[in-house]
Amino acid sequence: MAISDPAQLGAYPLGTVERRSTVLDLADIQRRIADREVSRIVVGLPLNMDGSEGSIARAARNFGTRLGEYLGLPIDFHDERLSSVEADERMRPMLSGRRRKAVLDSVAAAVILEGWMQAHPRTDRDNAQG
Repeated sequence: MAISDPAQLGAYPLGTVERRSTVLDLADIQRRIADREVSRIVVGLPLNMDGSEGSIARAARNFGTRLGEYLGLPIDFHDERLSSVEADERMRPMLSGRRRKAVLDSVAAAVILEGWMQAHPRTDRDNAQG
């Protein structure tokens, strides 16, 4: 997970959700964002390298839709291709060992959110939200 600062100038890792069940995962995400002013959720969309959607992307869309309904928030999907590669490049000099995967996943979430924010400048986002 990642979150933007209030001014939406950057994206920051917020930890990872250890998958257990959809019901528990939704509740865990809700708990983590409860004290934050979250107005929109961006879900990484794991597209195939040719840009097509496979079964994993469809599963991400289904989960994102359920998450939006559960939280009562709008959901946007953003291409997450190569986000793990970029996260690895950012963190390689700093991390090794067992925690590496969890940290990389959280940094990859920040990369996805940064990409979405770049694709949707703040003025576009403000206008889109009404």
